[in-house]
Amino acid sequence: MKKGFTLIELLIVIVIIGILASVAVPNYTRMVERAKAEQAVTYLKVIRTGEKIYYASNTSYTACANVGEIKSMLGAEVTDEHYRFSVASGSSTSFLATATSKMDNTTITLDQDNTYGGTSPFKP
Repeated sequence: MKKGFTLIELLIVIVIIGILASVAVPNYTRMVERAKAEQAVTYLKVIRTGEKIYYASNTSYTACANVGEIKSMLGAEVTDEHYRFSVASGSSTSFLATATSKMDNTTITLDQDNTYGGTSPFKP
């Protein structure tokens, strides 16, 4: 009597593991992208707060083209690891903060009235 697994038994286990992985990996990827989008939304809220403080001092909003300008003009601690951030000032009484994904160029936007928009499926 031999002890051990047959080749068929090992192949069946490998196939089952492959099926489980094919289900789990896409879900994991989606959850990682959702977490990155939630971090971007948090940064947009920080930018909005910085714009509100800037408005209180200057009676107008400011435009910022990148994270460096956002940090220096608004004092907002934002990193651009997964998303690029910018702020467009439509007039002295409005702005639109935009987070653009570096992976697929989808966007999440937030304006002075706390209204979200953009093309990302993960916006709040």
